[in-house]
Amino acid sequence: MAEILVGNIRGEKGDTGSGLKILDYYASIEELSSAVTNPSAGDAYGVGDGNPYDIYVYSPTHGWVNNGALQLDIGNIDDYRHQIVTGAYNGDSTVSRKISLDFTPDIVLVFSKSGMVSFLTDQNGYRGCGGMAFKGFPCQVGDTATIEIVDGGFCVSYIAPNGDATVHVPMSNELNAQYYYMAIRQPLK
Repeated sequence: MAEILVGNIRGEKGDTGSGLKILDYYASIEELSSAVTNPSAGDAYGVGDGNPYDIYVYSPTHGWVNNGALQLDIGNIDDYRHQIVTGAYNGDSTVSRKISLDFTPDIVLVFSKSGMVSFLTDQNGYRGCGGMAFKGFPCQVGDTATIEIVDGGFCVSYIAPNGDATVHVPMSNELNAQYYYMAIRQPLK
């Protein structure tokens, strides 16, 4: 059985933005107005006697503006991230072979070890040794899918050309050939 290598790519956490910064909390707008006598545009304060506080932001033209309660419940942050998995497999020459993943990808890109996705033979036959497939839209050589997204992964295929250099055949699973892939799942939300 061929070894399948899998890894995750996740970017580093970015710098904190200069967005909303709550400077302090007061029990009422009257208390805020008495305590902060020289506010700057954009100064923000929480007002109320408990969470969730109403957020008041100072506007030079409108004074203190109540922007309502600040509530943020986005659930699982991973629902908003693309999931990208990279890996490699060695071909085993089966006609159709599933490469299993922990998710069903939306996009799969496969390259041969040399970086090729296809080539022409001397007699204009086409060999599809990689390519890009989208969910519902397989990468095809003629009428045959060379890469197809399926539940829990993707399938690759191989059909031996039998010495005929004029035929078009999928070769994304040729015996002992090494292939590299990148599978992408779009955010759930």
